[in-house]
Amino acid sequence: MEPLVPSLPDPAPVENPLWPSGRPGTRAPHVVLGQAGQPVSTIDLTGYGFTLLAAPRAAWADAAVAIAEDLGLPVTLQRIGPGLDLEDPDEVWAPAFGLTPTGASLLRPDSFIAWTSPSAENDPLTGIRTALTGLLGHTPQEHT
Repeated sequence: MEPLVPSLPDPAPVENPLWPSGRPGTRAPHVVLGQAGQPVSTIDLTGYGFTLLAAPRAAWADAAVAIAEDLGLPVTLQRIGPGLDLEDPDEVWAPAFGLTPTGASLLRPDSFIAWTSPSAENDPLTGIRTALTGLLGHTPQEHT
């Protein structure tokens, strides 16, 4: 007898939200973080423009600001760590997004993952620029 649900290829086009992968093209995992002492879900952090969830590394912040200004795009930076924009006392956000503690994930306005860098990059500006220009259908030379 054949199974009722066929097995999905790896990487599967859909995933179980209880076991998120953090892959681009999938919905951002629901992770409860703290913001000014109040709980907030990672999926509630999006809305207008792109949102960069980043480990507490200054290079991510600098890159997000530079790209937003250069491309004229709304990019909201949410740094996650002790004493930053969002707190993650249980240290669950990075693993849920498939990242190391130095990684970053770029979310679309609809809470889907557009791009990730699993760990710190030597040149985060180039990584984010390439991702955003590709998403927008631009070539990187159009905005250098």
